[in-house]
Amino acid sequence: MFELTVHFNNNEVYINEKSKYFTNEILAGLLDADLSKFEKFEYRLKKYLRALTFSLDGDYRFTEEFNARAYKLQSLLNAIAYEISKIPLYSPSHYRSRHNPENLIWFLNGHRNLFEDLGVKEHYELYDDEDDEFDVNGGENITMKYASVYGANPNDIVEFIPKDFVYNDKVKTDHSGIKLYNNHFADFLAPYFKIVRDVLSIKKVYEPFINEHLNRQNRFLSERKFAALYRDYLEKSKHSLHLSSAGIIKLEYKVMQGVLYESYTLDGLGSFLYIDFFKGLKLNHIPKKCSNCGKYFLLTGGKYSDYCEHPLPDDKEKTCRDVGARKKYDDKCKTDPVWLTYNRAYKAHYARYMKKKMTVAEFEAWSAWAVEIREKAVAGEMGFEEYQMEIRR
Repeated sequence: MFELTVHFNNNEVYINEKSKYFTNEILAGLLDADLSKFEKFEYRLKKYLRALTFSLDGDYRFTEEFNARAYKLQSLLNAIAYEISKIPLYSPSHYRSRHNPENLIWFLNGHRNLFEDLGVKEHYELYDDEDDEFDVNGGENITMKYASVYGANPNDIVEFIPKDFVYNDKVKTDHSGIKLYNNHFADFLAPYFKIVRDVLSIKKVYEPFINEHLNRQNRFLSERKFAALYRDYLEKSKHSLHLSSAGIIKLEYKVMQGVLYESYTLDGLGSFLYIDFFKGLKLNHIPKKCSNCGKYFLLTGGKYSDYCEHPLPDDKEKTCRDVGARKKYDDKCKTDPVWLTYNRAYKAHYARYMKKKMTVAEFEAWSAWAVEIREKAVAGEMGFEEYQMEIRR
């Protein structure tokens, strides 16, 4: 129910032939999103999977609480689908409401042999708190309201009371229906578990990999260096969570606007993240956490930077990159003797230029030369004493 079609061509990504993004743009946005609800979603899904799975232990609370738990689970599934609809991959049209075939109430009616068949019209008391305009004693309007709220038909069960299936020697009960229900129920919830875990992988898998491995060297990596890094990562994480496709992928080629695209039919978010991530890496489209504001942004090739270009909250004329570059420079000058020496020499030569003791051409030539020998000193290709003497000339 969370399937989607995605088209890739170089750095372009089209979702369902409508919305256009860059590779890894969606991931960069999700890394900044508050996904804390999904931790609770996973816990509650596990809880209701246990609570609504049939057993033969004669637990009276199972029968007594089944109906209330079923409707709470339906509300949970609606909430999950609603939160998923906020992800750019899923437009509001993907929102799976209670009227869809994936509806839990329809599913339970598919196993109606396990429940007491009391019918819709016998349970008007469920609507004691409804609007006065509905005829509580009439029946027809109540049935219509069931249909509008739960997607139920007049003959559907809407209050689910499990039959007494406790085995005894006098009455041999066919328990095959219970086993079938339990298997189908687990399958019914599987897409919800998967989409929730796909979302959680953003924080549990992708974020640590991006921060602790991919951006550790603060520069773009060559294909060979990334391959070595990724090999070591897989080796160290083989017994724990790691990047994986986590789903079914079907590849075709499609022409859109005269251009050939790789068209993927995917079973959900996890498959998309995996493909999109590695395609983005090949183009140096890398999510990065800004060292100034702490938000994620997308590096799109060109020059590697530790800072985003979002405007500052208190000065819209400047960006994090503007203030970050200066802060980075100042920090280096305070802690690195090579940079401190360079900064002092730069100020001295700039003062000469301002006093007309150096021409523009002379100052620019010196600046380029000073940067060149500074990089040699940083790389250890020039001793510090030699560097110090040279740059002061």
